[in-house]
Amino acid sequence: MTSARSSRRRDFIPARPSVALVSLGCSKNLVDSETILADLVRRGFDVGGSVEDADVVVVNTCSFLRSAREEAEDWVRKVVRLKRAGRARVVVVAGCLPALEGRRLLDRFPEVDAITGPRDRLRVARACSDALRSPGAGKAFLSGSDALVRAVHPRAVSTGRHTAYLKISEGCDNGCAYCLIPRIRGRLVSRAMGSVVREAELLAKNGVRELCLVAQDTTAYGIDLYGRPALHELLRRLGAVDGVAWVRLMYAHPARWSDRLTEVLRDGPTLCKYADVPIQHVSDKMLKLMGRRVTRKKLVETLRGIRREVPGVSLRTTVMVGFPGEGEAEFSELLEFLEEFKFDHLGAFAYSREPGTAAASMRGHLSPRVKESRFRRVMRLQREVSRAGNASRVGERVKVLIDRADADGTRATGRTEGQAPDVDGVVRVTGAGLLEGQFCEATVVGSAEYELFAEAGSVRRQRPSTRRNR
Repeated sequence: MTSARSSRRRDFIPARPSVALVSLGCSKNLVDSETILADLVRRGFDVGGSVEDADVVVVNTCSFLRSAREEAEDWVRKVVRLKRAGRARVVVVAGCLPALEGRRLLDRFPEVDAITGPRDRLRVARACSDALRSPGAGKAFLSGSDALVRAVHPRAVSTGRHTAYLKISEGCDNGCAYCLIPRIRGRLVSRAMGSVVREAELLAKNGVRELCLVAQDTTAYGIDLYGRPALHELLRRLGAVDGVAWVRLMYAHPARWSDRLTEVLRDGPTLCKYADVPIQHVSDKMLKLMGRRVTRKKLVETLRGIRREVPGVSLRTTVMVGFPGEGEAEFSELLEFLEEFKFDHLGAFAYSREPGTAAASMRGHLSPRVKESRFRRVMRLQREVSRAGNASRVGERVKVLIDRADADGTRATGRTEGQAPDVDGVVRVTGAGLLEGQFCEATVVGSAEYELFAEAGSVRRQRPSTRRNR
Protein backbone atom coordinates (compact mmCIF):
# COMPACT_ATOMS: atom_id res chain seq x y z
CA MET A 1 0.00 0.00 0.00
CA THR A 2 1.41 3.41 -0.97
CA SER A 3 1.31 6.06 1.75
CA ALA A 4 0.05 9.58 1.11
CA ARG A 5 3.49 10.79 2.09
CA SER A 6 5.32 8.71 -0.53
CA SER A 7 2.82 9.54 -3.29
CA ARG A 8 2.89 13.33 -2.83
CA ARG A 9 3.72 15.55 -5.80
CA ARG A 10 7.48 16.07 -5.80
CA ASP A 11 7.16 19.50 -7.40
CA PHE A 12 4.98 20.85 -4.57
CA ILE A 13 6.88 22.81 -1.91
CA PRO A 14 4.94 23.54 1.32
CA ALA A 15 4.75 27.15 2.52
CA ARG A 16 6.64 26.08 5.66
CA PRO A 17 8.66 22.96 4.85
CA SER A 18 9.20 20.71 7.84
CA VAL A 19 12.75 19.96 9.03
CA ALA A 20 14.08 17.27 11.34
CA LEU A 21 17.60 17.68 12.69
CA VAL A 22 19.68 14.80 14.05
CA SER A 23 22.48 16.09 16.30
CA LEU A 24 25.35 13.68 16.97
CA GLY A 25 28.48 13.95 19.08
CA CYS A 26 29.57 16.34 21.78
CA SER A 27 28.13 19.42 23.50
CA LYS A 28 30.08 21.67 21.11
CA ASN A 29 28.28 20.07 18.19
CA LEU A 30 24.99 20.53 20.03
CA VAL A 31 25.60 24.29 20.16
CA ASP A 32 26.07 24.23 16.37
CA SER A 33 22.81 22.29 16.00
CA GLU A 34 20.97 24.86 18.10
CA THR A 35 22.30 27.65 15.88
CA ILE A 36 21.24 25.74 12.76
CA LEU A 37 17.72 25.22 14.15
CA ALA A 38 17.28 28.91 14.99
CA ASP A 39 18.39 29.92 11.49
CA LEU A 40 16.00 27.40 9.93
CA VAL A 41 13.11 28.93 11.90
CA ARG A 42 14.17 32.42 10.86
CA ARG A 43 14.13 31.36 7.21
CA GLY A 44 10.60 29.97 7.39
CA PHE A 45 11.06 26.28 8.12
CA ASP A 46 8.91 24.34 10.55
CA VAL A 47 11.37 22.53 12.82
CA GLY A 48 10.94 19.72 15.31
CA GLY A 49 9.26 17.06 13.21
CA SER A 50 10.22 13.41 13.11
CA VAL A 51 12.85 12.11 10.71
CA GLU A 52 10.29 9.80 9.10
CA ASP A 53 7.83 12.60 8.27
CA ALA A 54 9.97 15.68 7.56
CA ASP A 55 10.36 17.33 4.18
CA VAL A 56 14.02 18.03 4.98
CA VAL A 57 16.41 16.06 7.18
CA VAL A 58 19.67 17.55 8.46
CA VAL A 59 22.25 15.24 10.07
CA ASN A 60 24.84 17.18 12.09
CA THR A 61 27.70 14.71 12.38
CA CYS A 62 30.69 13.87 14.59
CA SER A 63 33.93 12.32 13.27
CA PHE A 64 36.31 12.41 16.22
CA LEU A 65 36.57 8.61 16.39
CA ARG A 66 35.91 5.75 14.00
CA SER A 67 32.86 4.78 16.07
CA ALA A 68 31.46 8.31 15.68
CA ARG A 69 31.98 8.21 11.92
CA GLU A 70 30.25 4.85 11.72
CA GLU A 71 27.28 6.21 13.67
CA ALA A 72 27.11 9.26 11.41
CA GLU A 73 27.25 7.17 8.25
CA ASP A 74 24.55 4.85 9.59
CA TRP A 75 22.30 7.87 10.06
CA VAL A 76 23.05 9.14 6.54
CA ARG A 77 22.16 5.72 5.11
CA LYS A 78 18.93 5.67 7.09
CA VAL A 79 17.89 9.11 5.85
CA VAL A 80 18.91 8.34 2.27
CA ARG A 81 16.65 5.28 2.39
CA LEU A 82 13.78 7.54 3.47
CA LYS A 83 14.48 9.81 0.52
CA ARG A 84 14.49 6.86 -1.87
CA ALA A 85 11.12 5.81 -0.44
CA GLY A 86 9.72 9.29 -1.14
CA ARG A 87 9.43 10.31 2.50
CA ALA A 88 12.13 13.02 2.55
CA ARG A 89 12.65 15.57 -0.19
CA VAL A 90 16.04 16.90 0.89
CA VAL A 91 18.99 15.47 2.84
CA VAL A 92 21.75 17.75 4.15
CA VAL A 93 24.78 16.41 6.01
CA ALA A 94 26.51 18.95 8.27
CA GLY A 95 29.42 19.17 10.66
CA CYS A 96 32.55 17.11 11.14
CA LEU A 97 32.04 14.26 8.65
CA PRO A 98 31.84 16.62 5.63
CA ALA A 99 34.89 18.49 6.94
CA LEU A 100 36.84 15.24 7.03
CA GLU A 101 35.51 13.67 3.83
CA GLY A 102 34.83 16.69 1.61
CA ARG A 103 33.15 15.98 -1.72
CA ARG A 104 34.01 12.30 -1.40
CA LEU A 105 30.97 12.13 0.86
CA LEU A 106 28.76 13.24 -2.02
CA ASP A 107 30.34 10.57 -4.23
CA ARG A 108 29.58 7.91 -1.64
CA PHE A 109 26.04 9.17 -1.01
CA PRO A 110 24.82 10.74 -4.27
CA GLU A 111 21.31 11.19 -2.83
CA VAL A 112 22.65 13.79 -0.36
CA ASP A 113 21.68 17.24 -1.60
CA ALA A 114 24.32 19.28 0.22
CA ILE A 115 27.13 19.09 2.75
CA THR A 116 28.29 21.83 5.14
CA GLY A 117 31.26 22.03 7.49
CA PRO A 118 31.39 22.88 11.21
CA ARG A 119 32.05 26.58 10.55
CA ASP A 120 29.35 26.81 7.89
CA ARG A 121 26.36 26.20 10.12
CA LEU A 122 24.57 29.35 8.92
CA ARG A 123 24.69 27.99 5.37
CA VAL A 124 22.57 24.97 6.27
CA ALA A 125 19.21 26.75 5.96
CA ARG A 126 20.22 28.19 2.60
CA ALA A 127 21.37 24.77 1.44
CA CYS A 128 17.96 23.35 2.43
CA SER A 129 16.10 26.09 0.55
CA ASP A 130 18.25 25.70 -2.56
CA ALA A 131 17.80 21.92 -2.56
CA LEU A 132 14.01 22.22 -2.29
CA ARG A 133 14.01 24.43 -5.38
CA SER A 134 16.67 22.46 -7.23
CA PRO A 135 16.96 18.93 -5.82
CA GLY A 136 19.93 16.68 -6.43
CA ALA A 137 22.50 19.43 -6.98
CA GLY A 138 25.00 17.96 -4.51
CA LYS A 139 26.41 21.26 -3.27
CA ALA A 140 29.32 21.58 -0.85
CA PHE A 141 29.66 24.48 1.62
CA LEU A 142 33.06 24.08 3.30
CA SER A 143 34.44 27.60 3.64
CA GLY A 144 35.59 27.44 7.28
CA SER A 145 34.71 31.07 7.97
CA ASP A 146 36.18 32.65 11.10
CA ALA A 147 33.53 35.39 10.92
CA LEU A 148 30.75 32.90 11.62
CA VAL A 149 32.60 31.73 14.74
CA ARG A 150 33.09 35.17 16.26
CA ALA A 151 29.59 36.61 15.88
CA VAL A 152 26.59 36.17 18.19
CA HIS A 153 23.88 34.06 16.57
CA PRO A 154 20.40 33.14 17.80
CA ARG A 155 20.10 29.61 19.17
CA ALA A 156 17.20 27.27 19.79
CA VAL A 157 18.45 26.01 23.17
CA SER A 158 17.61 22.33 23.50
CA THR A 159 19.01 21.57 26.98
CA GLY A 160 16.01 22.89 28.90
CA ARG A 161 15.25 26.53 29.55
CA HIS A 162 17.48 26.80 32.59
CA THR A 163 20.83 25.42 31.37
CA ALA A 164 22.84 26.00 28.21
CA TYR A 165 26.27 25.38 26.74
CA LEU A 166 28.27 28.46 25.80
CA LYS A 167 30.97 27.89 23.17
CA ILE A 168 33.85 30.34 23.56
CA SER A 169 36.11 29.25 20.70
CA GLU A 170 36.36 26.93 17.72
CA GLY A 171 39.19 24.71 16.55
CA CYS A 172 42.42 23.76 18.30
CA ASP A 173 46.17 24.30 17.94
CA ASN A 174 47.34 21.70 20.47
CA GLY A 175 48.10 18.96 17.95
CA CYS A 176 47.73 15.97 20.28
CA ALA A 177 49.08 12.89 18.53
CA TYR A 178 45.78 10.98 18.61
CA CYS A 179 43.40 13.78 17.64
CA LEU A 180 41.72 14.73 14.36
CA ILE A 181 40.13 17.93 15.66
CA PRO A 182 42.59 20.43 14.06
CA ARG A 183 42.04 18.71 10.72
CA ILE A 184 38.27 18.67 11.12
CA ARG A 185 37.52 21.97 12.89
CA GLY A 186 40.61 23.98 11.98
CA ARG A 187 42.92 26.12 14.03
CA LEU A 188 41.94 28.00 17.17
CA VAL A 189 39.54 30.89 16.65
CA SER A 190 38.46 32.58 19.89
CA ARG A 191 35.32 34.64 20.10
CA ALA A 192 35.76 38.21 21.28
CA MET A 193 35.06 38.56 24.97
CA GLY A 194 32.25 41.03 24.39
CA SER A 195 30.58 38.62 21.98
CA VAL A 196 30.62 35.79 24.53
CA VAL A 197 29.29 38.06 27.28
CA ARG A 198 26.48 39.36 25.03
CA GLU A 199 25.38 35.82 24.27
CA ALA A 200 25.45 34.99 27.99
CA GLU A 201 23.26 38.03 28.68
CA LEU A 202 20.79 36.98 25.98
CA LEU A 203 20.62 33.46 27.37
CA ALA A 204 20.08 34.81 30.90
CA LYS A 205 17.24 37.04 29.71
CA ASN A 206 15.58 33.92 28.30
CA GLY A 207 15.73 32.15 31.64
CA VAL A 208 19.05 30.30 31.53
CA ARG A 209 20.48 29.95 35.03
CA GLU A 210 23.49 27.71 34.32
CA LEU A 211 26.14 28.29 31.64
CA CYS A 212 28.56 25.49 30.77
CA LEU A 213 31.62 26.85 28.98
CA VAL A 214 32.82 24.57 26.17
CA ALA A 215 35.52 24.59 23.51
CA GLN A 216 38.08 22.13 22.21
CA ASP A 217 40.40 23.62 24.87
CA THR A 218 38.92 26.36 27.04
CA THR A 219 42.31 27.27 28.56
CA ALA A 220 43.58 28.33 25.12
CA TYR A 221 40.84 30.95 24.92
CA GLY A 222 42.12 34.37 23.81
CA ILE A 223 45.63 33.44 22.66
CA ASP A 224 44.84 34.18 19.01
CA LEU A 225 42.93 37.41 19.79
CA TYR A 226 44.83 38.92 22.71
CA GLY A 227 48.23 37.24 22.50
CA ARG A 228 47.72 35.57 25.87
CA PRO A 229 45.35 33.12 27.57
CA ALA A 230 42.35 35.16 28.74
CA LEU A 231 39.99 32.57 30.19
CA HIS A 232 40.32 33.95 33.73
CA GLU A 233 39.25 37.40 32.50
CA LEU A 234 36.29 35.95 30.61
CA LEU A 235 35.20 33.97 33.68
CA ARG A 236 35.20 37.13 35.80
CA ARG A 237 32.99 38.92 33.29
CA LEU A 238 30.60 36.00 32.91
CA GLY A 239 30.38 35.73 36.68
CA ALA A 240 28.89 39.22 36.73
CA VAL A 241 26.11 38.52 34.21
CA ASP A 242 22.81 39.23 35.93
CA GLY A 243 20.51 36.24 36.24
CA VAL A 244 23.16 33.55 35.83
CA ALA A 245 23.55 31.50 38.99
CA TRP A 246 26.16 28.97 37.89
CA VAL A 247 29.06 29.25 35.41
CA ARG A 248 30.69 25.88 34.84
CA LEU A 249 34.11 25.26 33.27
CA MET A 250 34.57 22.30 30.91
CA TYR A 251 37.44 21.01 28.71
CA ALA A 252 40.32 22.76 30.51
CA HIS A 253 43.67 21.45 29.26
CA PRO A 254 46.07 21.02 32.23
CA ALA A 255 49.11 22.37 30.34
CA ARG A 256 47.72 25.93 30.42
CA TRP A 257 46.05 25.89 33.81
CA SER A 258 47.27 28.90 35.79
CA ASP A 259 47.12 30.22 39.35
CA ARG A 260 44.84 32.98 38.04
CA LEU A 261 42.30 30.35 36.97
CA THR A 262 42.44 28.75 40.39
CA GLU A 263 41.92 32.13 42.04
CA VAL A 264 38.92 33.08 39.92
CA LEU A 265 37.40 29.64 40.48
CA ARG A 266 37.84 30.11 44.22
CA ASP A 267 36.63 33.70 44.46
CA GLY A 268 33.92 34.02 41.79
CA PRO A 269 30.55 33.97 43.58
CA THR A 270 28.69 32.42 40.64
CA LEU A 271 31.50 30.22 39.33
CA CYS A 272 30.84 26.57 40.09
CA LYS A 273 33.45 24.99 42.31
CA TYR A 274 33.95 22.51 39.50
CA ALA A 275 36.57 21.95 36.81
CA ASP A 276 36.78 19.46 33.97
CA VAL A 277 40.53 18.89 33.42
CA PRO A 278 41.20 16.03 30.96
CA ILE A 279 44.60 14.54 31.87
CA GLN A 280 44.55 11.53 29.46
CA HIS A 281 47.49 9.94 31.34
CA VAL A 282 50.06 10.54 34.10
CA SER A 283 53.09 8.63 32.81
CA ASP A 284 55.71 11.05 31.47
CA LYS A 285 56.46 8.59 28.67
CA MET A 286 52.81 8.46 27.59
CA LEU A 287 52.20 12.19 27.99
CA LYS A 288 55.16 12.86 25.67
CA LEU A 289 54.03 10.29 23.10
CA MET A 290 50.53 11.77 23.18
CA GLY A 291 51.85 15.28 22.62
CA ARG A 292 50.14 16.61 25.75
CA ARG A 293 52.82 19.26 26.53
CA VAL A 294 52.67 18.62 30.26
CA THR A 295 54.68 16.49 32.68
CA ARG A 296 53.38 14.35 35.50
CA LYS A 297 54.95 16.75 38.01
CA LYS A 298 53.17 19.78 36.55
CA LEU A 299 49.91 17.90 36.18
CA VAL A 300 49.87 16.66 39.78
CA GLU A 301 50.88 20.09 41.12
CA THR A 302 48.00 21.65 39.17
CA LEU A 303 45.38 19.18 40.37
CA ARG A 304 46.51 19.26 44.00
CA GLY A 305 46.68 23.05 43.87
CA ILE A 306 43.09 23.29 42.69
CA ARG A 307 41.91 20.98 45.49
CA ARG A 308 43.94 22.84 48.10
CA GLU A 309 42.91 26.37 47.08
CA VAL A 310 39.27 25.74 46.16
CA PRO A 311 37.53 24.07 49.13
CA GLY A 312 34.80 21.66 48.12
CA VAL A 313 35.78 21.65 44.45
CA SER A 314 34.63 18.77 42.26
CA LEU A 315 37.15 17.62 39.67
CA ARG A 316 36.31 15.73 36.51
CA THR A 317 38.86 14.19 34.15
CA THR A 318 39.19 11.96 31.10
CA VAL A 319 41.83 9.29 30.57
CA MET A 320 42.90 7.26 27.56
CA VAL A 321 44.09 3.68 27.80
CA GLY A 322 45.87 1.53 25.22
CA PHE A 323 47.78 4.30 23.45
CA PRO A 324 50.70 2.94 21.35
CA GLY A 325 53.65 2.18 23.62
CA GLU A 326 51.61 1.87 26.82
CA GLY A 327 53.05 -1.09 28.68
CA GLU A 328 51.73 -2.65 31.85
CA ALA A 329 54.07 -0.41 33.88
CA GLU A 330 52.64 2.81 32.38
CA PHE A 331 49.08 1.56 32.77
CA SER A 332 49.72 0.58 36.38
CA GLU A 333 51.11 4.06 37.02
CA LEU A 334 47.88 5.55 35.73
CA LEU A 335 45.71 3.17 37.73
CA GLU A 336 47.63 3.82 40.95
CA PHE A 337 47.31 7.57 40.50
CA LEU A 338 43.55 7.35 39.90
CA GLU A 339 43.16 5.23 43.04
CA GLU A 340 45.21 7.71 45.09
CA PHE A 341 43.80 10.99 43.76
CA LYS A 342 40.16 9.90 43.54
CA PHE A 343 38.61 12.17 40.94
CA ASP A 344 35.00 13.06 41.66
CA HIS A 345 34.06 12.19 38.09
CA LEU A 346 35.98 10.34 35.40
CA GLY A 347 35.44 9.31 31.82
CA ALA A 348 37.68 6.83 30.00
CA PHE A 349 38.07 5.59 26.47
CA ALA A 350 40.30 3.12 24.68
CA TYR A 351 42.66 4.53 22.08
CA SER A 352 41.29 4.42 18.54
CA ARG A 353 43.70 4.39 15.60
CA GLU A 354 42.62 7.31 13.41
CA PRO A 355 44.18 7.66 9.94
CA GLY A 356 45.79 11.06 9.48
CA THR A 357 46.97 11.40 13.09
CA ALA A 358 50.58 11.16 14.23
CA ALA A 359 49.73 8.24 16.50
CA ALA A 360 48.42 6.14 13.62
CA SER A 361 51.95 5.54 12.33
CA MET A 362 53.56 4.96 15.73
CA ARG A 363 55.00 1.63 16.77
CA GLY A 364 53.62 -0.43 19.63
CA HIS A 365 49.89 -0.55 18.88
CA LEU A 366 48.02 -2.78 21.30
CA SER A 367 45.42 -5.43 20.62
CA PRO A 368 41.71 -4.63 21.04
CA ARG A 369 41.57 -7.23 23.81
CA VAL A 370 44.28 -5.48 25.86
CA LYS A 371 42.70 -2.05 25.34
CA GLU A 372 39.25 -3.29 26.37
CA SER A 373 40.66 -5.00 29.45
CA ARG A 374 42.42 -1.82 30.57
CA PHE A 375 39.30 0.25 29.94
CA ARG A 376 37.25 -2.10 32.12
CA ARG A 377 39.86 -1.97 34.91
CA VAL A 378 39.79 1.83 34.97
CA MET A 379 36.02 2.01 35.04
CA ARG A 380 35.78 -0.69 37.71
CA LEU A 381 38.13 1.34 39.89
CA GLN A 382 36.20 4.56 39.27
CA ARG A 383 32.91 2.91 40.18
CA GLU A 384 34.35 2.08 43.59
CA VAL A 385 35.80 5.59 43.99
CA SER A 386 32.46 7.14 43.06
CA ARG A 387 30.47 4.78 45.29
CA ALA A 388 32.62 5.62 48.32
CA GLY A 389 32.61 9.34 47.57
CA ASN A 390 28.84 9.45 47.25
CA ALA A 391 28.35 7.38 50.42
CA SER A 392 30.43 9.91 52.36
CA ARG A 393 27.93 12.62 51.44
CA VAL A 394 24.93 11.07 53.17
CA GLY A 395 23.65 13.63 55.67
CA GLU A 396 25.09 16.57 53.74
CA ARG A 397 22.94 19.58 52.87
CA VAL A 398 23.14 20.39 49.15
CA LYS A 399 21.76 22.89 46.69
CA VAL A 400 20.16 21.16 43.68
CA LEU A 401 19.25 22.61 40.29
CA ILE A 402 16.19 20.68 39.13
CA ASP A 403 16.40 19.44 35.54
CA ARG A 404 13.17 17.44 35.44
CA ALA A 405 10.21 17.20 37.78
CA ASP A 406 7.07 15.09 37.91
CA ALA A 407 3.78 16.83 37.18
CA ASP A 408 2.82 16.90 40.87
CA GLY A 409 6.18 18.33 41.95
CA THR A 410 6.95 15.55 44.44
CA ARG A 411 9.79 13.84 42.57
CA ALA A 412 12.58 15.38 40.55
CA THR A 413 15.99 14.77 39.04
CA GLY A 414 18.65 17.43 39.35
CA ARG A 415 22.31 18.18 39.93
CA THR A 416 24.51 19.79 42.53
CA GLU A 417 27.12 22.38 41.73
CA GLY A 418 29.58 19.48 41.44
CA GLN A 419 27.70 17.67 38.67
CA ALA A 420 27.77 18.75 35.03
CA PRO A 421 24.82 17.92 32.76
CA ASP A 422 24.90 14.67 30.78
CA VAL A 423 28.37 13.49 31.84
CA ASP A 424 28.24 13.29 35.66
CA GLY A 425 25.82 11.74 38.12
CA VAL A 426 22.46 13.11 39.25
CA VAL A 427 20.46 13.72 42.41
CA ARG A 428 17.04 12.07 42.82
CA VAL A 429 14.97 14.42 44.95
CA THR A 430 11.68 13.91 46.75
CA GLY A 431 9.70 16.74 48.29
CA ALA A 432 6.94 19.18 47.45
CA GLY A 433 6.67 22.03 44.97
CA LEU A 434 9.66 20.85 42.92
CA LEU A 435 9.84 22.69 39.61
CA GLU A 436 12.12 22.35 36.60
CA GLY A 437 14.71 25.12 36.43
CA GLN A 438 14.45 26.03 40.12
CA PHE A 439 16.93 25.49 42.95
CA CYS A 440 16.07 23.61 46.11
CA GLU A 441 17.88 22.87 49.34
CA ALA A 442 17.95 19.15 50.12
CA THR A 443 19.52 16.66 52.49
CA VAL A 444 21.30 13.63 51.05
CA VAL A 445 19.68 10.50 52.50
CA GLY A 446 21.15 7.78 50.27
CA SER A 447 23.63 7.08 47.49
CA ALA A 448 24.63 4.75 44.68
CA GLU A 449 27.61 4.57 42.32
CA TYR A 450 26.63 7.60 40.29
CA GLU A 451 23.52 8.92 42.06
CA LEU A 452 22.58 10.73 45.24
CA PHE A 453 19.12 10.49 46.82
CA ALA A 454 17.89 13.53 48.70
CA GLU A 455 14.87 14.95 50.49
CA ALA A 456 14.06 18.56 49.75
CA GLY A 457 13.31 21.25 52.26
CA SER A 458 12.34 24.54 50.63
CA VAL A 459 12.36 25.44 46.96
CA ARG A 460 14.42 28.55 46.23
CA ARG A 461 12.82 30.54 43.45
CA GLN A 462 15.16 33.51 43.49
CA ARG A 463 18.86 33.80 42.71
CA PRO A 464 20.64 31.30 44.99
CA SER A 465 23.04 32.38 47.69
CA THR A 466 26.77 32.23 47.12
CA ARG A 467 27.34 29.59 49.81
CA ARG A 468 28.93 26.56 48.19
CA ASN A 469 28.30 22.85 48.33
CA ARG A 470 30.25 20.15 46.58
